[in-house]
Amino acid sequence: MLRLERARRGELAPAAGPLLADLGAVRALASGSGYEHVERLSDDVVRAYVEPIFGTLERGRALERLLVSLQASDLLAVEPRLRQLQVPTLVVWGTGDATFDLHWASWLRDTVPAVTEVVELPDTKLFFPTNAPPTCCLTYAATGPPTHPQRPHHLQHRRQ
Repeated sequence: MLRLERARRGELAPAAGPLLADLGAVRALASGSGYEHVERLSDDVVRAYVEPIFGTLERGRALERLLVSLQASDLLAVEPRLRQLQVPTLVVWGTGDATFDLHWASWLRDTVPAVTEVVELPDTKLFFPTNAPPTCCLTYAATGPPTHPQRPHHLQHRRQ
C-alpha cells in the first residue's frame, strides 16, 4: 500500500532513475516480494524486469497512472470471458506468495472451464519461473501435453 500512496503523490517515477543505477537497491526492494532469492538474479534479469516500467521518467509516470487507476471492478470485468475460455490451462501456483493467496488458484480452477490441473509448488513465490526454472520446467513436463489422458498422481486439485 505504501507504493500505491507514493504513486498517488507522483513520487515513484522520479525515484526510479537513481534506483536503476543501483541494481543492488532494486534487489533489496524486490526482496520479500514475489522473489525467493533475489541475490540469484543476474543484472540482465533485474534490468529486464525494471527498465520497461522505470527506464524513463515517462514510463514511470505511466506505471503510476496504472497503479492509481486499477480498481477491483476492472479486474473482475474479465471473469465472464474467463468462464468461456476453452484453451487447456495448467495453473501452477506458489504457496509461499504473500500477494497472491492460494485461494486464487482454486478460483481460477473453478472459473476457467479448461483448467486441466492446479499444481501447488510448496513455499514458492510468484516469480518461481525466474527463481527456479528447473522446477517450473519439470512441473510442466510432468503434466504432459494438455490432451494427455493420464496425469501424475502427485498433482493436486484435479478438476472433477
